[in-house]
Amino acid sequence: MNKSEKETIAIGKCFNRSRLNEDDMNTIKDLGASGLLDHGLNENQIRQVMLWCQHECQREWAQSKYKPSEFTPSNDLKNQGLQDVYTNYPKSPYNDLAMRGFRA
Repeated sequence: MNKSEKETIAIGKCFNRSRLNEDDMNTIKDLGASGLLDHGLNENQIRQVMLWCQHECQREWAQSKYKPSEFTPSNDLKNQGLQDVYTNYPKSPYNDLAMRGFRA
């Protein structure tokens, strides 16, 4: 499957509101608004694709962030304090998407 077919499939998944895998999300993020415009989408369609990609990025981030094993009480967690525990989590992908113009 070539690059344009992967891009078309990723865009179709966004319109269908299907789950995107990491490759699909990266494909859409790499395209950006101008790349989606080259695929023949209008402004409203571009916004819909971008918002769905953002939704899926945040879903992936949230699912990877909250793992049950990390919340088991232990002496180490009690001594560290909550602030240290929360600073070790991965950063939100929203910051990366905001810089690319996904949502204002």
